[in-house]
Amino acid sequence: MRKLIFILFTQLILTSCGGGGSEDPIPSEPELGAFELVFPENNTLCTEGTKISDNEVSIPLKWSNSTNATSYEVVLTNTESGNRIEKITNMNFMNITLPKATKFSWNVVAIRQDNVKQSNNTWNFYTEGVSTSNHAPFPASITLKDNKDSTINISWVASDLDNDILKYKVYLGESKDTVELIKETESSIIEKQSIDYNTIYFLKIVVLDKNGNSSSSTKEFRFNI
Repeated sequence: MRKLIFILFTQLILTSCGGGGSEDPIPSEPELGAFELVFPENNTLCTEGTKISDNEVSIPLKWSNSTNATSYEVVLTNTESGNRIEKITNMNFMNITLPKATKFSWNVVAIRQDNVKQSNNTWNFYTEGVSTSNHAPFPASITLKDNKDSTINISWVASDLDNDILKYKVYLGESKDTVELIKETESSIIEKQSIDYNTIYFLKIVVLDKNGNSSSSTKEFRFNI
């Protein structure tokens, strides 16, 4: 009997110490670091391009490095036509041929396998070749502040190469198709705008200049209690 107990005890030790142990944890994918756009600077006329033809110019795009990124996707949008240009590079710069006298917005996405991280901001610029003094304004950059009393402050920053911004039209609604004009103003802030918490809103700000040119920017938001 004592021999049988010894055998069973030995088997128990071998089972608990055998090959059933936990596997080494799979190392997590390194996080991508935050990074910033560098050039062309935001809301400027880019004059540092290289002429390709009478209608095209090569623009040098630059951005800071994102830690652990293995490649970057550069996304440019023609703000007039809405056409997008998407390019991949493993460097933190790229020369890209664009039409002259055209306004673009751009951002960069850092990539590492299945992980992606977008640049902190989207910037705007005009390509060189703009000889007119009648430029459309750049889209406004919008900031929202919750006052914790069912109201928000809406502020924005807009610019125009001609420095002739006339006024702003601010629209708000619960869908993109139902936004209504809430204010037409020369100021760049609206204070104590009433909202309902836990509700999705769509905000649109139209910038108008003295020559009748305009641009618009939109922001979807929701504040929760």
